[in-house]
Amino acid sequence: MERLRRAIKLLQREQGKLPLNGVESAPDLGFRVFKLAPSTLRAWRGTAAPTPAEYVEQLALLGNPLADGWRAEDVVWEVTIKEGFPLTSAVSTAAAAGQQVWRVADADSGRVIHVCLDDVVTAGVAEALGLGREDVLVVRDAAVDDTTAANLALQCRLKTL
Repeated sequence: MERLRRAIKLLQREQGKLPLNGVESAPDLGFRVFKLAPSTLRAWRGTAAPTPAEYVEQLALLGNPLADGWRAEDVVWEVTIKEGFPLTSAVSTAAAAGQQVWRVADADSGRVIHVCLDDVVTAGVAEALGLGREDVLVVRDAAVDDTTAANLALQCRLKTL
């Protein structure tokens, strides 16, 4: 990582010498570092001796599928990777219908997904983003009630965590 940082600094100092081939601004010279870490999504653990009380405890834990201490950026990248997007995908945030939405785009394939991790998601978010039937929106299952989920599913491809 340090070698990359030094190379970027050198390129930035010599930026006036870079052949930009008609491009008005210099390319992004940053980089991302990914580390293998435990999932931000809880998994069903099962029980050694299944009793009704243990099943109820497991179901209560899965009411919120996100692990304790989750960070939005980590969840977005995990969803991105599980959806088959490459690590070179462009990630940006936007506000739509008063909600924070992450937009993940793969320039090579042209694929785009939107991820909203707010506690409550309204049906207006799909319209505010201009999503169509083939566009994918990922939300937390607990963030949408049945009516909202049905309305969103009519507007776009809805996936829940």
